[in-house]
Amino acid sequence: MKKQQVSPQPSITPPSSLSVAAARFILPTPDSDALHINQPTQHLQELLQPTAINIATQWLHQLPNEPLLIIGSKNTNYHTWLKQHTPNFAQQERLSYLVLWQPHVPQTSVQTPQVTIIPLEQATAQATAMKLRLFSRSLQQSLQNLSQEEEILLLEETYTRHILLLEQKLLHPVKSLAKQLSLYINDEEPQRFKSFPKIQVMHEETLYNLDDIDHLYYEKKITSEQWATIQKSYQAVTHQWLEALREIRKQEMHYEEALHSDIRKKSLSVTHNLFNAIINDISDTAIINFLTNLHLSIEQTLQDTPSPHHIPLLDAFTLPLNLSVIDSHPSMSYQFINTDTIPHLWGSYENKESYPQVDLGLFLLYPSSIFVIDIYDLIRNPEHWLSFKEILKTQTIPLTAEHATLPTITMPITTKFILTCSHSLYETLLLQDRSITQLFPYISFWQNHITYNPPILQAYMYWISQVLAEYFPHADSNTEIVQALLYYFIQHSENRKHISCKLNIINPIISYLKIYNLQLTKANIEKALDFNRYNKSLIWQQMLEEIEEGSIQIKTTGSAIGKVLALVVIEISESPFGLPTLLSATATAGKDGLINIEREAGLSGEIHDKGAFIAEAFIRHQFGRYQSLSLTATLAFEQTYDGVEGDSATAAEVCAIISAIANIPLKQSIGITGSMNQHGDLQAIGGISEKIIGFFTICQRRGLTGEQGVILPKDNIQHLFLPEDILAAIEKQQFHLWPCNHIYEALTILTGIEVGVKNHKNNYPKGTLFYHVEEELKLFST
Repeated sequence: MKKQQVSPQPSITPPSSLSVAAARFILPTPDSDALHINQPTQHLQELLQPTAINIATQWLHQLPNEPLLIIGSKNTNYHTWLKQHTPNFAQQERLSYLVLWQPHVPQTSVQTPQVTIIPLEQATAQATAMKLRLFSRSLQQSLQNLSQEEEILLLEETYTRHILLLEQKLLHPVKSLAKQLSLYINDEEPQRFKSFPKIQVMHEETLYNLDDIDHLYYEKKITSEQWATIQKSYQAVTHQWLEALREIRKQEMHYEEALHSDIRKKSLSVTHNLFNAIINDISDTAIINFLTNLHLSIEQTLQDTPSPHHIPLLDAFTLPLNLSVIDSHPSMSYQFINTDTIPHLWGSYENKESYPQVDLGLFLLYPSSIFVIDIYDLIRNPEHWLSFKEILKTQTIPLTAEHATLPTITMPITTKFILTCSHSLYETLLLQDRSITQLFPYISFWQNHITYNPPILQAYMYWISQVLAEYFPHADSNTEIVQALLYYFIQHSENRKHISCKLNIINPIISYLKIYNLQLTKANIEKALDFNRYNKSLIWQQMLEEIEEGSIQIKTTGSAIGKVLALVVIEISESPFGLPTLLSATATAGKDGLINIEREAGLSGEIHDKGAFIAEAFIRHQFGRYQSLSLTATLAFEQTYDGVEGDSATAAEVCAIISAIANIPLKQSIGITGSMNQHGDLQAIGGISEKIIGFFTICQRRGLTGEQGVILPKDNIQHLFLPEDILAAIEKQQFHLWPCNHIYEALTILTGIEVGVKNHKNNYPKGTLFYHVEEELKLFST
């Protein structure tokens, strides 16, 4: 391919070391009178979160069925704002839950729910429960006493008298016949209750049982003719006796059926009247439906139970329904739910000894409250998350039964919900569950930091002074102390033009001062900040010691080919700490391109892989535009075993690869950090101050030489918040910061050789860095 002729470009001049004035952040000086301006406490949050507060305020005024979703860090202090602005529900009428339970559901076609739970106003629930208890006892007693009522007893007496007359009428002729035949029927007990009467034979003025007559016959005391006559007479009497008994029992069954029919009609009438009376006295539809179904069930049981089994059924009739009243708790406007409380949000019930044991759950026990729940706590248990989403969709709360034979009870929902989550969790949920946008139409985004202006700084100063006055009422929170904390809020945002909205980050400082009983001074404020950082930095300190001892191989002097100190950030207890790590590269002839060893080992994240691809793209664009590269290069973060993520090492990767190709060493006294695009422009990254502090600490412990420093993207200057010891070293030229716009500048600083700019023949000048790169690549191709 023919090379295009280009005009020569000016040489690349590396940037000078950053001055201490540029490296130092000077706190803006808001009006000190802000400490004495009488402003409302919530004024600051209204300035910081205007849109979020507007949405949350509208939701609190309307209280729709749909929940409010607050997205942001808990440190933004939205909990305090919610507590201050949530409506007070203390004056609302408390609810009670009337639990109706049918102890026994007979096997009938009428489907009666075994348990029904009905929400009512507390006074109404108590009055209704009293009515139902009276009804239940009245029905039980009426049915149990039915067989002893005077009308039933008279009827039974009449039927008994008729049977006795009939018995006398039918059995007297049989007795007369027996007497004529010299047989005697024993009248000691009613003979109609026996299948055969007790008959004795008169022989020689003595009464004998039939068995005794047989003995007399065998002993030849009576003749065979006498024995045969006695047997024939006995059979004749017995036959007529049985015929009489059949008629008597036939009439008995007729009278019994008539009596039982009257009792059944009476029981149905009593049941019907009592149910009608209670239903007419009740206004709640759910209770009426329960009673109606219960009435039909009892009525069908009475009708279907055959005679005479319904008599013992009535005598042992239990209470037709059991009931209890569960009072809701006094409403709390704001209920914050933690992880331990989540299993108790929705209730359950079970049948113990034929009586319901009901656990309503917090949603029903606090029916007028607003529940604040962190989504993270819900999704830790997938069943909890799915159950809660179903509650939002159906607007009902399930009470599940402990046993599968009992149905789940659903209750209408009256509580309101505020869900909270972090920005990252919300983005993850959106990717995995598209129903989130439908479930949460009201979303309040709380910012972590904003661009400040004089009114915001004044509001911060006033708020800080008010907080200090609350915890240290006898101390003087002067401007110097307030500005020290104001600096901390700006530093926490990691941007000199921004200020952190995480108001709660002041709490650890106050706790430290209170625990150690320290006075409110600027020095003690700084001591609290140092303690907070030191308390979390023990692991970081151990890693620095391993580097200093040589267990982790990091050199801060000399130079090496294919090795560069890439600066990284580690998270310890949600706080960032910077460390140098050795990034090494090799380059050989081949066609494999760039081999990212971390990726091959499964230790790199997607963003880091993207950075490695960008590094390879830059190399190909820079040196393979007119020819195919014969190159196999490898990259590895040495002595790292926990994985690598992020693209802040892209610039370091390019420097290491070019050093390996050109066989030109890189200074090991200089650390580098920065993202990069395919054209070599350096891009800002996060954690810049922590990275500089980490590398400076190693250099300081080993001794500052005046050659050590950090290469960083120029756009990161606005993110610098450096401690005084680093600023002092910069001022004395013992440590340097080189802000670069392009990777060319970084390469010039690291190698001490000009990168080189192509001349009109598209060649790099001899002796330049890229000249050596192209010469080596030519050798790779041969």
